[in-house]
Amino acid sequence: MTSPRPDPATLKTLADCRAGIDAIDGELMILLAERQAHVAQVVGIKAREGVAAAAPTRAAAVIERTRQLALDVGVDADLAEALWQTMIDHFITKEEAVLGKGGSDL
Repeated sequence: MTSPRPDPATLKTLADCRAGIDAIDGELMILLAERQAHVAQVVGIKAREGVAAAAPTRAAAVIERTRQLALDVGVDADLAEALWQTMIDHFITKEEAVLGKGGSDL
């Protein structure tokens, strides 16, 4: 379990700010690894069900949801979209290496 992070408004030094950013980066990596593990499970399910690696309808829904979540918490929606699009493209490429490019869009 991680300790609570201080309110950024209370940080007075560059070193304190950088330490906070580094801690957040570590937490983000843990979450990214967890997301990656979920996506890895998807490959076997897609193979079994004949679903294509690329699912444009799903990708569009994820991007739309990501933009709204970003807006809800005060994150730049364009930044969030760019980050998620990069992840989606990366994972589709990985899935296509296993599944090929055929299948249905579910």
